[in-house]
Amino acid sequence: MSQMRQLAGLLLKFRELVPGQSLDSSALINRENWSEICEAIDLRSKADEGGLKHTVKNAIYYSLIAFCDFMIGENLAVKGKEEEITEIENFKKLMKYHQNSF
Repeated sequence: MSQMRQLAGLLLKFRELVPGQSLDSSALINRENWSEICEAIDLRSKADEGGLKHTVKNAIYYSLIAFCDFMIGENLAVKGKEEEITEIENFKKLMKYHQNSF
């Protein structure tokens, strides 16, 4: 349940950064949106004093990884979604590569 709240809060921040587009949750795992996703994560994890809440950043990271796994599983059930699966796997690799920057 907390992962859903993390992803929902991140999606709201992401939508603030990219106004005028109707974005769904799959935009959170699209490599084309990488810079906006990183900025949304930073905004979502800012502390009141101006610092960062590293625990929140870490929770968002693991929530996004779990969401990637979920979306891969959903797309495996549908024939012809191999391209989307590959894109999600590449996004997941990008997330793992940048894990220490979270």
